[in-house]
Amino acid sequence: MLIKQDNKYYIKATKREQSFWANDYFWTQNNWKIIQEIQEYENFNKSWNKDINYLDNIKSLWKFHNGLSLGWGFWEEELSIVAKWVVENMTFVDFSEWSNTILRENAEKLNIKNKVFSINWDLNFIKLEKNTYDFIICRNVLHHIINLEECLFQLNNSLTENGIIVIDEFIWANKFQWSTTRIEFIKTFCKHLKEKFDIETLDFVKTNKKSLTNNCPFEAIRSEELYNLIHYYFWENQIQENRYWYLFEDQSSYVKESNSIIYTELLKFEKIIKDGKLFPAPRIFGVYKKWNKEMIQTQLWTNKEIKENIWILPFSELQIMRLASKLRTMFPWIYENLKKIYFLIRR
Repeated sequence: MLIKQDNKYYIKATKREQSFWANDYFWTQNNWKIIQEIQEYENFNKSWNKDINYLDNIKSLWKFHNGLSLGWGFWEEELSIVAKWVVENMTFVDFSEWSNTILRENAEKLNIKNKVFSINWDLNFIKLEKNTYDFIICRNVLHHIINLEECLFQLNNSLTENGIIVIDEFIWANKFQWSTTRIEFIKTFCKHLKEKFDIETLDFVKTNKKSLTNNCPFEAIRSEELYNLIHYYFWENQIQENRYWYLFEDQSSYVKESNSIIYTELLKFEKIIKDGKLFPAPRIFGVYKKWNKEMIQTQLWTNKEIKENIWILPFSELQIMRLASKLRTMFPWIYENLKKIYFLIRR
C-alpha cells in the first residue's frame, strides 16, 4: 500500500504521531517505568539466549564506516554502536525534531558528537543515495511505516555491496489485535502466578484499535506484512535471523511488580509457545546483506482505507488525560468524567 504526502488525513495523523512521542505526560507518567521493565527483562533473557545480545555479534563481523539509523526515540542502542567503535560515523533519521534533540544531547554526553549526524525526514517518503551505507539499523520503526515497499527498497538500494542491514522489529498483529490463543495464554500465565506464587496480576485488556489509532496513528500500521516484505528484499542474503515467540510486549502491563520468579516462569511459557509455534512470532532480529531486487508495485490507499487505518479524532486521549491530571487534585470527579466522555465519543 502507498499513501501520498499531501493527503489531508495523513497530514493530521503525522502531527498526532509526532505529538504522541514528544508528549511529556506520556513519558513521565508511563514510559520511564516501561522502558526500565523491558530492559530488565531483556537483560535477564540475554543470560538464556545469547542471540539477543546482538551488539557483540555485529562487532565480530567487521568495522563499518558509514552507518544509517532509522528513528527510535532515545537511540540508546544505536549510540552505543558508535561509542563502541562498531561504526565510525552514523546518520540518524527521524521525522521528530524532539527525537533528534534527545539524540544530540546523548551524543554529547558520550563524547561522540562529531561522529553523529541527524536529519529530520518522513520515512514514508525517504530517498537515499545508492551504495552509500555499509551499515543500516532499523529498530522498532518499520512497523510504523505505511509505504513499506518503497522504504525497504530505498534501504536495500543505499547499501554498499558488502554492507549489512540489521532489522530488530515487531512483525505481527496490526494494531496489536492479539489472537484468542495468545490472549488465553496471557490469562493462564497470570492465573499461574497468582495461584502458585501469590503474585498480584492485572486484568488483561485487549488493545482498543480506535484508541491506539487516535493516540498513535501509525503504531503497527502494517506490521503483519512486514516479515514477508523483509524476506522479499533481504532473505536470500541473510547472515543471521532469529524470531521470538514472547508472550508479552512488556510484562509490566500485567504484573504489578517484577521479580526473578516472574521471568523464570515466563521463559517456561515462552518455550512452550515457541516449540509449539502456537501463534506467529511477534518479533524478528535479522542481519542481512544487500540483494538486487526491483521495487514492488502497490496501489494507493483509497479514502475509505485511510479512514479505517489512520483516521483520528480532533483530540487525543493523552490530551484529555493531561488536562484532567492538572485539575484532579482540586476536582477529582473531572478526571473520571472526562475519561467517560472520551470513551463514549470513541465508540
